[in-house]
Amino acid sequence: MQTLLLSDPIRAVEARGLASTPPGALMDRAAEAVAQACVECLRECPAQTPVLALVGPGNNGGDALLAALKLAERGYPVQAIALSAESSTATDASRVKAMWAERRLPLWPTSELDRLVCDRPLVIDGLFGIGLSRALSGEAAAIAQRLEDDGLTVVAVDVPSGIDVDTGGIIGPEGSRAVRAALTVTMIADKPGLHTGQGRVHAGAVRVAALGLDDVSTETSTQTTPALTLRSLKPTEPAGFDGPIASVGALNELEWAASVLKHRSIDAHKGRFGDVLVLRGAQTMQGASLLAALGAQAVGVGRLFIGIDEGHTVADPLHPELMTRAIDSSLLGEPGLGPAQAIIIGCGLGTAPQGRSKLIAALAHSAPLVCGCRWPEPDLDGPDASGVVEGSGKGGPNLSSDPASAGSRAPAGLQHGAHSRRSARCRL
Repeated sequence: MQTLLLSDPIRAVEARGLASTPPGALMDRAAEAVAQACVECLRECPAQTPVLALVGPGNNGGDALLAALKLAERGYPVQAIALSAESSTATDASRVKAMWAERRLPLWPTSELDRLVCDRPLVIDGLFGIGLSRALSGEAAAIAQRLEDDGLTVVAVDVPSGIDVDTGGIIGPEGSRAVRAALTVTMIADKPGLHTGQGRVHAGAVRVAALGLDDVSTETSTQTTPALTLRSLKPTEPAGFDGPIASVGALNELEWAASVLKHRSIDAHKGRFGDVLVLRGAQTMQGASLLAALGAQAVGVGRLFIGIDEGHTVADPLHPELMTRAIDSSLLGEPGLGPAQAIIIGCGLGTAPQGRSKLIAALAHSAPLVCGCRWPEPDLDGPDASGVVEGSGKGGPNLSSDPASAGSRAPAGLQHGAHSRRSARCRL
């Protein structure tokens, strides 16, 4: 299973690697991985397709430029554009620029972009990496837009410029730009932002180059992996330089799914595989809860109940196996919601006061909770939620920080990686 690391642990691994390897060794390994990926892409391109490296001010720019040098040594036509004429403050990147100058190769300004993209080159995106904290602007944003408008094939170094590798969002306010790549060669370990949100669209296929560092165990460190679904595990604090490097999660893969969806005996029945309660929101948005219930059914849940308010109905004639249960959200926990081994809330919940009541009632239940709402956090220590912390359901609320103990009460076949319910609350 492919390990995922956030940017802070990645930086810790990189710092260790820089301290334990000769100067420039990691950049050389990264550039070789990018160059090899480009060679494979060029085999699918028309003959004599040129390569255009986009060189940013940091080490990502150095990786891209060195990859272009390696391609030039193999006989490919290469060009490079520097985002800035200023000298790089990164030592390794400055060394690569000196090597480029020694070869008497031009490092073009961004004003030459129109001319250089006319030949539809394979583009290496080395504008920015995981250290970017602001939206692409000016020439960088214009380059990202031009690459997308022209439909050019892009190989991104570590991360498509403009993408947050932790969240998968485009950095900056709405309308900000990011480079759209066909392939991302990400360094050291895979990253969650390449497989979720807009990052999944902009990263394309993802290939991990471990760079010879053994701090992270990745089962397929040099293989190209599809953009699969992210399965969050228990979060960890960012690893310090001398501390252990802990993963933030892993990618779901077919092998993992096969391992948790066990073969069922011929005499099995739904009563043996747990009950899940889906708390429906507004009457006009019942489709969301039905889809959530069908998703739970697909991973092996035995019985599914749609929790509805008294007098309401759920209509899904194509799925008569979905049952309904009248709930009373004025009662906290099991007295109001009934028994269940897991509860889903948030699908079509809406913003009416009834939705808040259902959320508080669900938080008081002893069952593990899957919460997909963005409601303002209820005051669990205040008078409006008395009994939530103490719990009125059987066994009290599940506020354990140990996801294994919560998972032990989940229906068979479910993977439960919940955080502490009280600390996470509505942020799950």
